[in-house]
Amino acid sequence: EARPDRRAVEAERYIRTLEAFIELFPRYPERMAAAYLKLLEDCSIEELEARFQCSRRTVFRWAKEGIDLLKKHLMS
Repeated sequence: EARPDRRAVEAERYIRTLEAFIELFPRYPERMAAAYLKLLEDCSIEELEARFQCSRRTVFRWAKEGIDLLKKHLMS
């Protein structure tokens, strides 16, 4: 049995992650947007503060909650 190509496995994981963002976004728009920007666009908390025009505490909480929701969704 041949082992799957590493790039193919990574691409599949990335696609599953994007699909999860899309599925969760309508219910949790701020959290998913913050998590997406933090994880996939590598934005800092300071950049998120500026983009969302919210406090550091708010965007940090949104990013953390979004990441937690994403993990839970991907594990189910």
